[in-house]
Amino acid sequence: MRSKSPKRPFETAIRLVIAGNIIDFGTDHNFHLDSVHQIIADSLKQQIDLNAIELLRRKIAGASDILYIADNCGEIVFDRLLIEPSRGKITLAVRGMPILNDATRREAGMSGLDGIVDIIDTGDALPGVVLENCSPEFRRHFEKAGPHNLQGPGELRDDDGDRQAGLLPLQDEMRSPSSSPQFRTRQP
Repeated sequence: MRSKSPKRPFETAIRLVIAGNIIDFGTDHNFHLDSVHQIIADSLKQQIDLNAIELLRRKIAGASDILYIADNCGEIVFDRLLIEPSRGKITLAVRGMPILNDATRREAGMSGLDGIVDIIDTGDALPGVVLENCSPEFRRHFEKAGPHNLQGPGELRDDDGDRQAGLLPLQDEMRSPSSSPQFRTRQP
C-alpha cells in the first residue's frame, strides 16, 4: 500500500517532528509504545499556527547556514524530514556524550543522517547547550550560523549561564504542546 504525498510537505514534516518530540521516553515515565500511532495521528490533525510554519519555511529557505541542534534520540528519526530537503546548508549538532535520552553521533548514524549532513557534537554531556562547555568546533558553527534561533526544550545558555537572548521556542510559535527542533541560521 502506497501512501499519498502530503499536500503541504513542510507542514507535515513539522507536525511529525512535533510528534517525534512528544514520543519522548525521557520526559514521560508513563509513556507506552502502543500510543505512538495515536500521537502521530493527533499531531497530524491538531490545530497549528500555519503562519508560523510558513515563516519558518521561509527562514530555512533563505538561510545559507543552519545549525540544527538535535534533541532526543527518538526524535532525530523525525528530524530527518526537515533536515534532508535542506541538506546542503545544514550542520547537525548532537550531544557530545550520552546523557538521558539525548541524541549523540551514534543515534545520528543509526538514523542515516551521517550520510546526509555534516555532524558535529557539542563536546558536552549536559542537556541543552551551555556555550562555555561546548567544543571550539561547535562554537565556530554556532557563530557562523548567526543570530536567528529556533529551539526546543533544552535551554541555550551563554558563558554566564544565563538563557541566551533572542531564542524563539518553536512550540510557542506553533501553539503546540510539545517541544521542537533547535535551529540557528544565517541569512545570506
